[in-house]
Amino acid sequence: MIVLFLRHGHDLPGPGGESTLSNHGRAQVSETMDQAARGGLQFFDLALTSEALRARQTLELASQRIPVAQKIVSSAVHPSAPPERLFEAFLCHLQSPEDAFVLVVGHEPQLTNAICLAAGAAPPAPDQRRDLLRRGEGVFAPLRLHDSQLMLDPDELVFFGEPDNRSAGLDRVSVAAKKTS
Repeated sequence: MIVLFLRHGHDLPGPGGESTLSNHGRAQVSETMDQAARGGLQFFDLALTSEALRARQTLELASQRIPVAQKIVSSAVHPSAPPERLFEAFLCHLQSPEDAFVLVVGHEPQLTNAICLAAGAAPPAPDQRRDLLRRGEGVFAPLRLHDSQLMLDPDELVFFGEPDNRSAGLDRVSVAAKKTS
Protein backbone atom coordinates (compact mmCIF):
# COMPACT_ATOMS: atom_id res chain seq x y z
CA MET A 1 0.00 0.00 0.00
CA ILE A 2 1.24 3.44 -0.88
CA VAL A 3 -0.08 6.35 1.18
CA LEU A 4 0.43 10.03 0.54
CA PHE A 5 -0.14 11.90 3.80
CA LEU A 6 -0.92 15.49 2.81
CA ARG A 7 -1.32 18.35 5.24
CA HIS A 8 -3.85 20.95 4.17
CA GLY A 9 -2.46 24.07 2.53
CA HIS A 10 -1.96 27.47 4.14
CA ASP A 11 -5.30 28.86 5.27
CA LEU A 12 -6.95 32.10 6.31
CA PRO A 13 -10.02 32.79 8.44
CA GLY A 14 -13.11 32.46 6.30
CA PRO A 15 -16.80 33.29 6.56
CA GLY A 16 -18.44 31.93 9.67
CA GLY A 17 -15.08 31.40 11.36
CA GLU A 18 -14.09 28.33 9.30
CA SER A 19 -10.64 28.54 7.73
CA THR A 20 -10.36 28.42 3.96
CA LEU A 21 -7.34 27.90 1.71
CA SER A 22 -5.41 31.02 0.82
CA ASN A 23 -3.99 31.59 -2.65
CA HIS A 24 -0.61 30.57 -1.24
CA GLY A 25 -2.19 27.38 0.15
CA ARG A 26 -3.66 26.55 -3.26
CA ALA A 27 -0.24 27.03 -4.85
CA GLN A 28 1.37 24.80 -2.18
CA VAL A 29 -1.07 21.97 -2.82
CA SER A 30 -0.75 22.25 -6.61
CA GLU A 31 3.06 22.16 -6.43
CA THR A 32 3.07 19.20 -4.05
CA MET A 33 0.70 17.19 -6.23
CA ASP A 34 2.63 18.08 -9.39
CA GLN A 35 5.79 16.77 -7.69
CA ALA A 36 3.96 13.58 -6.68
CA ALA A 37 2.76 13.11 -10.27
CA ARG A 38 6.30 13.64 -11.60
CA GLY A 39 7.41 11.07 -9.02
CA GLY A 40 5.12 8.47 -10.62
CA LEU A 41 1.79 8.69 -8.79
CA GLN A 42 -0.98 8.41 -11.40
CA PHE A 43 -4.15 7.75 -9.38
CA PHE A 44 -5.50 7.10 -5.90
CA ASP A 45 -7.90 4.28 -5.10
CA LEU A 46 -9.12 6.10 -2.01
CA ALA A 47 -8.84 9.54 -0.43
CA LEU A 48 -9.79 10.34 3.14
CA THR A 49 -10.13 13.89 4.36
CA SER A 50 -11.25 15.61 7.50
CA GLU A 51 -14.50 17.54 7.74
CA ALA A 52 -12.67 20.89 7.85
CA LEU A 53 -13.26 23.12 4.82
CA ARG A 54 -9.52 23.73 4.28
CA ALA A 55 -8.88 19.97 4.13
CA ARG A 56 -11.79 19.36 1.74
CA GLN A 57 -10.52 22.18 -0.48
CA THR A 58 -7.05 20.62 -0.40
CA LEU A 59 -8.50 17.28 -1.52
CA GLU A 60 -10.42 18.91 -4.37
CA LEU A 61 -7.25 20.60 -5.64
CA ALA A 62 -5.22 17.43 -5.21
CA SER A 63 -7.75 15.36 -7.16
CA GLN A 64 -7.57 17.83 -10.06
CA ARG A 65 -3.89 16.88 -10.42
CA ILE A 66 -4.12 13.15 -9.65
CA PRO A 67 -7.48 11.36 -10.09
CA VAL A 68 -9.17 9.80 -7.04
CA ALA A 69 -11.57 6.85 -7.42
CA GLN A 70 -13.31 7.24 -4.04
CA LYS A 71 -13.38 10.31 -1.77
CA ILE A 72 -14.51 10.02 1.85
CA VAL A 73 -14.95 12.76 4.43
CA SER A 74 -14.32 11.13 7.80
CA SER A 75 -14.10 12.09 11.46
CA ALA A 76 -11.22 9.59 11.63
CA VAL A 77 -9.12 12.31 9.97
CA HIS A 78 -9.31 14.82 12.79
CA PRO A 79 -6.33 16.39 14.58
CA SER A 80 -7.30 14.77 17.88
CA ALA A 81 -8.38 11.37 16.49
CA PRO A 82 -6.06 8.50 17.42
CA PRO A 83 -3.89 7.41 14.46
CA GLU A 84 -5.15 3.81 14.79
CA ARG A 85 -8.60 5.07 13.89
CA LEU A 86 -7.22 6.67 10.72
CA PHE A 87 -5.65 3.37 9.61
CA GLU A 88 -8.84 1.44 10.43
CA ALA A 89 -10.85 3.92 8.36
CA PHE A 90 -8.94 3.40 5.16
CA LEU A 91 -8.43 -0.33 5.60
CA CYS A 92 -12.19 -0.90 5.89
CA HIS A 93 -12.77 0.89 2.55
CA LEU A 94 -10.21 -1.08 0.52
CA GLN A 95 -10.74 -4.48 -1.05
CA SER A 96 -7.04 -5.08 -1.78
CA PRO A 97 -5.07 -2.94 0.68
CA GLU A 98 -1.69 -4.40 -0.33
CA ASP A 99 -1.92 -2.88 -3.83
CA ALA A 100 -3.78 0.33 -2.97
CA PHE A 101 -2.81 3.95 -3.46
CA VAL A 102 -4.32 6.11 -0.69
CA LEU A 103 -4.37 9.86 -0.13
CA VAL A 104 -4.97 11.15 3.40
CA VAL A 105 -5.60 14.91 3.67
CA GLY A 106 -5.46 16.03 7.26
CA HIS A 107 -3.89 17.98 10.04
CA GLU A 108 -1.07 17.92 12.53
CA PRO A 109 -0.45 16.40 15.02
CA GLN A 110 -2.45 13.42 13.72
CA LEU A 111 -0.36 12.96 10.57
CA THR A 112 2.89 12.92 12.53
CA ASN A 113 1.39 10.53 15.08
CA ALA A 114 0.18 8.17 12.33
CA ILE A 115 3.61 8.10 10.67
CA CYS A 116 5.29 7.51 14.05
CA LEU A 117 2.89 4.67 14.84
CA ALA A 118 3.54 2.97 11.49
CA ALA A 119 7.30 3.43 11.97
CA GLY A 120 7.13 1.70 15.36
CA ALA A 121 8.16 4.89 17.13
CA ALA A 122 6.64 6.78 20.01
CA PRO A 123 4.94 10.01 18.97
CA PRO A 124 6.57 13.16 20.32
CA ALA A 125 5.40 14.34 23.72
CA PRO A 126 2.95 17.26 23.48
CA ASP A 127 5.47 19.68 24.99
CA GLN A 128 8.16 18.53 22.53
CA ARG A 129 5.93 18.09 19.51
CA ARG A 130 7.42 18.74 16.12
CA ASP A 131 5.25 18.41 13.06
CA LEU A 132 6.64 16.32 10.23
CA LEU A 133 4.63 18.18 7.62
CA ARG A 134 4.43 21.88 6.94
CA ARG A 135 1.26 23.25 5.40
CA GLY A 136 0.67 22.06 1.87
CA GLU A 137 3.41 19.45 2.17
CA GLY A 138 3.04 15.73 1.67
CA VAL A 139 4.97 12.59 2.51
CA PHE A 140 4.89 9.47 0.37
CA ALA A 141 4.90 6.42 2.66
CA PRO A 142 5.03 2.79 1.46
CA LEU A 143 3.08 0.88 4.14
CA ARG A 144 3.12 -2.89 4.56
CA LEU A 145 0.63 -5.05 6.38
CA HIS A 146 2.43 -7.14 9.00
CA ASP A 147 0.41 -9.16 11.50
CA SER A 148 -2.61 -6.99 10.61
CA GLN A 149 -0.67 -3.82 11.51
CA LEU A 150 0.52 -1.21 9.04
CA MET A 151 4.27 -0.70 9.14
CA LEU A 152 6.72 1.58 7.35
CA ASP A 153 10.46 2.15 7.17
CA PRO A 154 11.32 5.83 7.86
CA ASP A 155 14.16 5.60 5.31
CA GLU A 156 11.55 5.00 2.58
CA LEU A 157 9.67 8.25 3.19
CA VAL A 158 9.75 10.77 0.35
CA PHE A 159 8.65 14.35 1.01
CA PHE A 160 6.89 16.57 -1.51
CA GLY A 161 6.44 20.29 -1.13
CA GLU A 162 8.33 23.51 -1.43
CA PRO A 163 11.90 22.77 -2.64
CA ASP A 164 13.60 24.08 0.50
CA ASN A 165 11.43 21.76 2.64
CA ARG A 166 12.38 18.49 0.96
CA SER A 167 16.03 18.39 1.97
CA ALA A 168 15.11 18.60 5.65
CA GLY A 169 12.53 15.80 5.42
CA LEU A 170 14.45 12.83 6.80
CA ASP A 171 15.98 15.00 9.53
CA ARG A 172 12.43 15.91 10.59
CA VAL A 173 11.48 12.24 10.77
CA SER A 174 14.41 11.42 13.00
CA VAL A 175 13.68 14.37 15.30
CA ALA A 176 9.93 13.73 15.48
CA ALA A 177 10.05 9.96 15.76
CA LYS A 178 12.90 8.24 17.53
CA LYS A 179 12.67 4.45 17.39
CA THR A 180 11.64 2.99 20.70
CA SER A 181 13.93 0.34 22.11
